[in-house]
Amino acid sequence: MIAVPCETSSVARHALVDALMHAGARQVYLIASPAAAAIGADFNLENSSTILSMVIGRDVTNVGLYCCGGIVSQVGDAFGGHNIDVGICQYLQDKYNVLIGIEQAEKLKSEVISLTRGGNQDTFTIRGRRISDGVEVVIELSLEELSPVMKKIMKPVLSSVKRAIAEATPDMAGDLLKNGLLLSGGSALLSGLKDWLSFELGIPVLVPDNPADIISEGCLKAFDKQKHLSLLIENGEKYYGGA
Repeated sequence: MIAVPCETSSVARHALVDALMHAGARQVYLIASPAAAAIGADFNLENSSTILSMVIGRDVTNVGLYCCGGIVSQVGDAFGGHNIDVGICQYLQDKYNVLIGIEQAEKLKSEVISLTRGGNQDTFTIRGRRISDGVEVVIELSLEELSPVMKKIMKPVLSSVKRAIAEATPDMAGDLLKNGLLLSGGSALLSGLKDWLSFELGIPVLVPDNPADIISEGCLKAFDKQKHLSLLIENGEKYYGGA
């Protein structure tokens, strides 16, 4: 059982299944990563309740809206945790004429910066190299300054969710208010992201204890649901052997 991005083409699916079959797999099944995350979090995708799930990976963000064992909408965008790191680097380059490494930006994202600390006067320092002459410099930044920067960087994530929700029917609104948004993937624990999305969307946002592993757990659980979720779980035989 393989979780794939929503936008994966049939050509890419064929290559993936072909490689796995030649590697020794007897059977391959494909499932979209947001659906796998929802199954891993023990949401029942077979009933009539509407489930909204989003996965923020390293390079892609995927959002799925599911109901009655089928797909209401699925959205995939080429934006992920790596793009957040690049956005932080770009901001420091544009405003302070300073270069920092991707690793340092990732550490700032994970340990310091928050989307919801506007008004917080706490400061911290970072080291980088001045673009003009390459000299190492130390600059002081505040959480208040970077909070709106992070919100701007994360706009593609918010846009993806809104595009998926736009396909929902009016009678699904109650389910969205009750079930909320399941947020998973490596960037799900970004400080303030859960609260910011909840405020912007007007629905609860749920983050599992293990957001980075929930997709693989969903793939395992999905093995028992192949017959009941045939609209979500794709049999790889259709892509194998030139089919």
